[in-house]
Amino acid sequence: MRKKSFESLESDSIDYAVMEKFNMLGIRVYLSMLDVGWDDMGSFLSYKNQYPIDNSGNTCTGDVVSFEARNNIAISTNRNISLVNVDNLIVVETKDSILVANINDAKNVKSIVKLHGEHNNDIVDEHTKVFTPWGWYEQLDQGDSYKVKKIVIEPGKSISLQRHKHRSEHWVVIKGTAFVTKGSDTLTLSSNESIYIEKEEIHRLENKSDDTLEIIEVQSGTRLLESDIERLEDQYGR
Repeated sequence: MRKKSFESLESDSIDYAVMEKFNMLGIRVYLSMLDVGWDDMGSFLSYKNQYPIDNSGNTCTGDVVSFEARNNIAISTNRNISLVNVDNLIVVETKDSILVANINDAKNVKSIVKLHGEHNNDIVDEHTKVFTPWGWYEQLDQGDSYKVKKIVIEPGKSISLQRHKHRSEHWVVIKGTAFVTKGSDTLTLSSNESIYIEKEEIHRLENKSDDTLEIIEVQSGTRLLESDIERLEDQYGR
């Protein structure tokens, strides 16, 4: 529901959508001077203003090496980026995607995101690491009929009571103690213990301890999207 409400909002800047409406609504606005540096950070060129630039004009963060490369922006989050005799490029490496663009066409990144939405909706809607009300999960691997995730549940939190129509799940506890609802049964799993959840089976993971719970989840099936979750009970109102 929250996602649908957000997607229904008109795309507009806070200046037009909020600030300029104050006078119309009779709301008084007070301003205070703040003498600090400011950069909108709305583009990769702004990024270049905030980080060190080497003698060849390159701005690099993460595991990046360059040889005879000039005026590039390179951002690595996981793997090495090697720049060899290239000029004016933006190269960004993340776990789920790699961007290579001419630095003068940085504004067209929006067009690429739109194309991904039309042809490969997963990459736009599902990130490699996702933070949730109960903790976070990170995708480690994926194939045609399987997906591997690391799931971290914070103390006192739990996932929703749920089931899946298109996939089964195999959970292995790697740290902490898991309280598992599996159909009408309730089980406790410790480190190095595992359990199998069949398709359509009602289930829930809970962390009732004072330590974080870490799980490796292997999904198997024909549909491995988060939209395959049918929530039957959820304390976070999703």
